[in-house]
Amino acid sequence: MRKPFTNLVGACCSLVFLTLISTNIASAQYCASSSTDSGFEWLTNVTFGGVDNDTEGSGYSDFTDQVGTVSPGIPFSFTASHTQSFSGDNEHLQVWVDWNQDEVFSPNERTQFAVCTDPCTRTQMIPVPPGALLGATRMRVILSYNIAAAGPCITAFDGEVEDYGVNVVPGACTAPDFTYTVTNDCEAENYDVSAFLTDFGSNTFVTVYLTRSDAVPVSPVTLIVALEGQTVNILNNVPFGVTVSASIEGQNPICNLTTNFAQLICPVTNDECADALPLPCNGSYLGTNIGATVDTVGCAPFGNGAPGVWFTYTPTAQTIVTLATCDPQTTFDTDLTVFTGTCGELTCFDGFGFGGYTDGSTPFCNLTGQFFSAGGTFTAFADETYYILLAGYFAGEEGQYNLTVTCEELTCTSPDLALSVVDINGDPIEGCLAAGADYYVNASLSNGTGNANYDVTVNGGTPVSIPAGGSAILGPVSTGSPANVLATGADAPLCGASGSAASPEVCAALNDLPCNAIAIPTDGTLITGSNIGATADTNEVAPPNGACNGTMSWCDGAVVNNSIWYTFVGPASGRVRIDGCNPGSSFDSQFAIYTADDCNDYDTYTLIGANDDRPAPLFAACEFGLFRSGIELCIEEGVTYYLQVDGYFGATGIAGITIDEIDAEACNCSPPVFPDAGFTLANTVAYCAVDTVGYQVTFYTPEDPGSSEFFIYTYSIDGGNSGVEFVAAGDSVTLADIIPLGTVISATITLSDSSCTGVVPLFPFNFAIAQNTAACDLDCNGVAGGPALPGTACDDGDPLTTGDSYNADCECSGFPAISNDEPCDAIPLECDVTVNGTTLGATSTGAPTDFCGTFSGAPGVWYTIVGNGADIDLSLCGSSYDTQVQVYTGTCDDLICVGGNDDSCGLQSEYTIAASQSGVTYYVYVYGFASGTGTFTITPTCNVANPAVLNGTVNWNSNCGNRDATVRFYTPGTATLIATYNTTIAADGTFNIPNVAIGTYDVIVKVQGYLAKGIEDVVIAAGNNSLAVGAIRNGNINNDGAVNIFDVSLINAAFNTSVGNPSYNSLADLNCDGNINIFDISILNASFNQSGATAPL
Repeated sequence: MRKPFTNLVGACCSLVFLTLISTNIASAQYCASSSTDSGFEWLTNVTFGGVDNDTEGSGYSDFTDQVGTVSPGIPFSFTASHTQSFSGDNEHLQVWVDWNQDEVFSPNERTQFAVCTDPCTRTQMIPVPPGALLGATRMRVILSYNIAAAGPCITAFDGEVEDYGVNVVPGACTAPDFTYTVTNDCEAENYDVSAFLTDFGSNTFVTVYLTRSDAVPVSPVTLIVALEGQTVNILNNVPFGVTVSASIEGQNPICNLTTNFAQLICPVTNDECADALPLPCNGSYLGTNIGATVDTVGCAPFGNGAPGVWFTYTPTAQTIVTLATCDPQTTFDTDLTVFTGTCGELTCFDGFGFGGYTDGSTPFCNLTGQFFSAGGTFTAFADETYYILLAGYFAGEEGQYNLTVTCEELTCTSPDLALSVVDINGDPIEGCLAAGADYYVNASLSNGTGNANYDVTVNGGTPVSIPAGGSAILGPVSTGSPANVLATGADAPLCGASGSAASPEVCAALNDLPCNAIAIPTDGTLITGSNIGATADTNEVAPPNGACNGTMSWCDGAVVNNSIWYTFVGPASGRVRIDGCNPGSSFDSQFAIYTADDCNDYDTYTLIGANDDRPAPLFAACEFGLFRSGIELCIEEGVTYYLQVDGYFGATGIAGITIDEIDAEACNCSPPVFPDAGFTLANTVAYCAVDTVGYQVTFYTPEDPGSSEFFIYTYSIDGGNSGVEFVAAGDSVTLADIIPLGTVISATITLSDSSCTGVVPLFPFNFAIAQNTAACDLDCNGVAGGPALPGTACDDGDPLTTGDSYNADCECSGFPAISNDEPCDAIPLECDVTVNGTTLGATSTGAPTDFCGTFSGAPGVWYTIVGNGADIDLSLCGSSYDTQVQVYTGTCDDLICVGGNDDSCGLQSEYTIAASQSGVTYYVYVYGFASGTGTFTITPTCNVANPAVLNGTVNWNSNCGNRDATVRFYTPGTATLIATYNTTIAADGTFNIPNVAIGTYDVIVKVQGYLAKGIEDVVIAAGNNSLAVGAIRNGNINNDGAVNIFDVSLINAAFNTSVGNPSYNSLADLNCDGNINIFDISILNASFNQSGATAPL
């Protein structure tokens, strides 16, 4: 029993989602910044993420309506152009992007560009943190004179400030993965579709749009990620024959999914001959062969390799039946075969198609795309049962078909046709007939109704009219060929008859022996003969085994099978052309030509030439059949030659032979004379250079080229050049091409005397050569052409060195081994102690994968320093190369990026760990820009920690337990950030922060999952200080500073989960009861469209 369709999306939740999606994100507020004078230097163009903005000088420009698009974890190219009034001024360029959307341009969100002293265009890749929040945010670009701007909020400097919009979108997504199940109801002839929601991919909800092929409208189905892993019905009671397409749309269009499905096919009932279904006359049958088995019986030339189904047809009167699968509902390449007999002993019915089989239906089908439908017509006789097999053409071919049957019952009946073989006088033939002789057929018609006369043909010849009940002699028919007779009714053409009579036997050839050879003239007269019944004489000569298209060999093992013999006399020209390509030839022949002193003595026979298949280019392809023989020979005038004609591997039939006297110019050809068996026509030569190893090819000719003046080399290099070279006698030519090792060069050698083409043995000559290795100069290991060249890696055997390589003198040496190129092997730094270091010989095995503030570059080394609660300055100024520095917290095998710097002091780096956390270990990674390596100095300068302590309280849900929080100090009334402190809110709402900065601040407290709360003019003095934050608002699940649609997506993703479920998100459990349900959605709804506090307050 099938379950009825159920929409599993609750009405309450759908209403909430629709309400939330329709709201807008609140506008953000950022600190002000503007130059005092932009008249000496100003930006002229900014290009990034689809923005291309030409600008003019202004202290501050708000271009936030121009929005560039970027993606988390994918660096983007930023280009800025500027001009300036005075050449030589140092112009600094910095860019901030608010990646965490807290409306603060933080130090770790800054990118600094190289300094320009003249108008210039600067391009640099700006990294996007993998954790950058999706949605709209802001970019600030500052151009400043002489020194880099001290921060993103400065207002007194020469230069320019421009703000732009940035839209952070997913850079990649994962398509949903649904498994559909089609359930059939074979009795009701319809089906249901359900979906197992395997994986929502990167979507939190999807909508399934369904389209039926019968145009019946279907409402879309929306599914939320809470249903992942469940099975839901999406469509019921779809009639058989109707297909359904589904388009699954999520949040990201590039990851949408489209699929199609139709009903499964119910088991076929007519899979076996014994279960054949009776065909309706003048009707159709819609069915399938899916699920049927392959039948071993068949009449097709390729056999039946596809599943088939069976039908029967038994007429009560003689009927013309037309079968066809030509129909738009037929979906595969079909075959039709008609049998008579019984299922246990079927016989292919000759009256249908080709011996009972057809796979084409050109006369029966003119529908576009239905060329491979099957169809045909046959005459069915009264009370005779015919078995019809419908199958696929190729193995495994299956699908749906619509078989139409058209019947035309006849008022006439076919006559009986009797055939007998006779001579021209109508007398029976006794014994054999000579090859090429003719015979006749006596055709008698009896019984049959509806026709007074019949038009009768034999082998498609001229019709002879025979009255009903009469007879006639038909012919002639060539001996060896059957007589196929067709009688067509003159009044009722469909009531005819057909039959076939076998040819009389062919008598043994009279020219079976060479002494009985038949003479052939050399004037092109066609002579025919038969080797049927011929034999091989004892010790009969045969050419050697060789190439089939050769001129002195056969290719069937040099064995005589059933040869016949002819003779001809050499004509005056001295050259003949013997050809077996003509209408009189019917089998695969072989020729051999001899001279003989005694026709009875095979020891006196001398082979002059032999061929199996006519050689090109002397002979073109034979239009009368494949594998015919032919040869051209230079002979002597007046000499008698013996022509031996045999069948390839015993083939027999009629041989048609012509011999023509032709021009003997080619007989003057003489072959090249090679000095010895080792002479080569082409050779390879190694080519070795500093940056190229390959080979060249040299072509050679012998001193004596025969009747040709030169050789013609036509060559082609795989994937490279091709051309022609003319090489004179005894000369050589080396190609200029440097050919890669292992690449093949192919060539054809022809002779300059074109009349000798195909006459001189070996030519045209085809060959291909290649050189796979090259013996070049010795490498640093003494290996010829070896890879150990200066600059390549080696091992100097010293375990205390690394980066070993060969120098210009092939000496292997390396750098002292680096001990701190892994974060877990970091060297501790001490405050105010300068350390000398190097990245020479460092590897990339310990390189971080996460960068913030800088980019990945050359291999580097690691240090650590412990925070003291105050600022720690890390300086590489004065180092010998272009350095970069990155700072991390966490553990050595799980690093968290804090910030970094590239060019703070020239090409060297400097970074400040602001308000370092006491006791926290910071990991410092020193490395080079791009591929740079070298020596450096690093000096950590540690400020004195403040003695003040901040004790605070917040009013919140104590059920939520401990929760991480961030406390930021700002200069009152501004967005200037003084310090950031990380702390933990206890279940009772209390928190404690030691070593805070003394002074008066605006304080913003941000608890994970809650909106930020601000308190103005908080005074921090030495000793203990209290701060009552008050109530805080819940619902900021993604901690982006506002309760918006992104928080809806997160609560949606965890909806209906509880503690212990892998999908449970504690921040989405807004009432902290251990379950994420409608109560949490209500809390979120109350906070929706609210934003947290931002500076300035």
